[in-house]
Parts: sequence; C-alpha cells; structure tokens
Amino acid sequence: MANILIVEDDELLNHLLKYTLLQSGHTITAVLTLKNALKEIEAKIFDLIVLDVNLPDGNGFDFYKQYRTNINAPTIFFTVNDMESDMIKGYELGAEDYITKPFPIHVFQKKVAVVLKRNNKKSDDCWNDGQLEINFTRQEAFLDGKLLDLTQLDIQVLKVFTSNPNKVQTRESFLNSIWKKSHSSISDSVYEHAITAEISRLRAKLKNPKKNYIKTIYGLGYAWIGGGGDHETKINN
Repeated sequence: MANILIVEDDELLNHLLKYTLLQSGHTITAVLTLKNALKEIEAKIFDLIVLDVNLPDGNGFDFYKQYRTNINAPTIFFTVNDMESDMIKGYELGAEDYITKPFPIHVFQKKVAVVLKRNNKKSDDCWNDGQLEINFTRQEAFLDGKLLDLTQLDIQVLKVFTSNPNKVQTRESFLNSIWKKSHSSISDSVYEHAITAEISRLRAKLKNPKKNYIKTIYGLGYAWIGGGGDHETKINN
C-alpha cells in the first residue's frame, strides 16, 4: 500500500478523502496548508501527493513548481477551476492527473489507483546509452554526468519513448499511455497542447551536441532515435 499526502483546506473534504484512502489500506497524511505540507514533504517520502490548487497560504501550482525537487512524487491536482488554461498549466508542470471539484468520490479513488499502479516501483528500471542515464525507479536522469531537472511527466514520457525506440508515438498513443484521457470534460485540444509543450521542454532538457534523442515525424507524432538495444530499426534523419 502507498504513503499518500493530502493537501486540502476544506476540512470536510480533507477528512472524506483521508477516510476513503484509509479504507483502501493506504497510509495517509492530511494537512490543511502548504506550510504544513512542506514540513511533511521534508520529513517523509510519499508515493503520491494530492494537492489542491487554491489554498489559504498560497497557490498549489506555485508550490509544486518551487518545491518540485523536494516533492519527487507523482501529483494529482484538484481545484474548483475548470478552465482549460488551468488544466494545461497543471499538466505542463508535470501533473499525473487533474480533478475538478465537485467530483464523485469513486472517480477520485479510481484516479489514485491508476496513478499508483503506473508509478509502482518494484526494482530498478534503467536506460543508459553511455551519455544519457535514466533510472525510472529513482525517477532521475543524468546527461553527461549532470543531473537533469525532470518532472514526473518527463519521466513518464521518457518511459514511453525508451520502451519503444525508433517507433512513431502519435499524440493519441501518448494520451492512452500517460493520461488515458480519464477526464471526459477535458477537450482533445488541451491534451494535444500539453503533449506538444511537454515534448518541447523535454527536448530542451536533453539538448546534447553529440546526439539527438527525439525526432518529430511530421503529421504523425514523435520518435525516440537515441537507440534502445542491439535490434533497433533506424529512422533516417
């Protein structure tokens, strides 16, 4: 079972979420403010963080961006806002999922279960080409020995790419493998924008004069051209 942090200032909802996840066998820490959330994050290792965006002592997006290195856990944002710009911002920051209030409690349970399953760590899972080293278990990567500042979303995208070297990944395949389009109220354009922005940011982080890792296949999607084994099919540049 997972160790989960809930950051929600509505006391009734906070208790409901805590009780719901406790019934599933998880260990739950529930706080009402970002100040207390930071204390918990600095003291414990969490498998998942459920973070409200609008809190009395600050904005959840800003908090996540500032303390992303400390958090180092998949994060689900939730808020009363249902504007597409807010959803895009959450995904661009590296959110695993996004829930708008009000929401059925069974939807919350399902989303938590999906995120935990997707991030289950059983043994070290690594990818290494001698220049870029990715440890998916530890959720960290090094390029020429330098630690990269990667989000949870970066890690998820890299996992899809490195598991399918030199194969075209369409936007639809990213939607199905990473977000699974689980939120019916979110339009395709939001997801597509988030994917385009994510690939652009990831390219910048992997910038290397010795090797290109991600190739745009115009009209189709993207392909990982950094290799992946002895039996790889080459894609001509």
